[in-house]
Order: sequence, then structure tokens, then C-alpha cells
Amino acid sequence: MFDFSCYSQDDLRQANLDFCTYMKDVALKVPLSVLPETEVRVQQVEAVTEDFYAHFGEHMNTVCLYYLSNYLLQDFIKKPKRNKTMNEADGFFTPQQLAERQRRELSYPVEVLDAIRINSLFQITRPKRTVNLDDV
Repeated sequence: MFDFSCYSQDDLRQANLDFCTYMKDVALKVPLSVLPETEVRVQQVEAVTEDFYAHFGEHMNTVCLYYLSNYLLQDFIKKPKRNKTMNEADGFFTPQQLAERQRRELSYPVEVLDAIRINSLFQITRPKRTVNLDDV
């Protein structure tokens, strides 16, 4: 998947940056039709993290691990079903989906919600405006 042997021990930061770029531009852009099975992806991720640790003696940074987790979950993330989070036992939203959901949700202050609730509950008892055509 990615070769860390061309980096020296002092190039740890650059190796992390290059691996993140590789994950964003190559691995996460693989279409669903070409995506390997989950077991194969798990083996690939384990091999990459073991290679990194064996070469540098440290773990990858959190951004690289985040991209690796997204690579493992690509079949779920790219699934075209709109209600996949409700139908799956372990459903989740991607950060983009969460941002879009929060952008579309409207939060009303408590006073506005109380006024809407009162209007809907006591619609019968509120006086209605009527105009007598005989009086006009």
C-alpha cells in the first residue's frame, strides 16, 4: 500500500503528511466496485500500521489513523442509501453529514416552542374573529 522505507528516522512528520495525502488522494477515492473485501482491507491496514511502527518506532498520528478507519468503512460510508444510519445497528454520520444536519436543524428558544404548543393545544378556546355582514 505505502512504502515507508524511503524515509529516515528524522522524517517522521513528513512521512505522516505524505501518508495522509496518499490516503486522501488515492485510497479514499477508490470506487465501490473496485474496493477490496473488508477482511482484505483490515489486513492492509494492519500491515501498514505495523510497517510504520517497525520503521519509526512510533505510532502514526491521529489524522492518519482517522483516514485508515475511513478506508475500512468505505463500503458503509459510500453506500447510496439515505437512511443507512437508521437501518444499521452501528450506523453513524460522517462529519460532512453531521455538519449538514446541524446546518438544516433549526433550534427555537423555549418561548417560541411554548407559544406554538399553546396555539396548537388551545385552538378551540381561542376566540375567533368574525364579521357580521348585517352590521356593516
